[in-house]
Amino acid sequence: MNCYFCDACHYCFTAEQLPDRCPDCGKQMLQGHPAVRIATEAEITDYRRIQMELNEEELRTAEKEATDYESHSYISHGTDLRQSHVRL
Repeated sequence: MNCYFCDACHYCFTAEQLPDRCPDCGKQMLQGHPAVRIATEAEITDYRRIQMELNEEELRTAEKEATDYESHSYISHGTDLRQSHVRL
């Protein structure tokens, strides 16, 4: 998988082959040159950093939602449901 960069909208993305247009803005040409080109090492580094940040944020959000769901399922309308689960 290669990393490409659109000079028109600054979109950095991965693809198997160089596309004929930007998948984000749709530009094919910019000032007489193809709008999409192979990304530089600096652009690839930024792309990977941003992807890692997004993944970490997604994980934190999922963990928070799981914690919120768990605490909401135990406590409903002021009643602690854990107390009502008694094994006979």
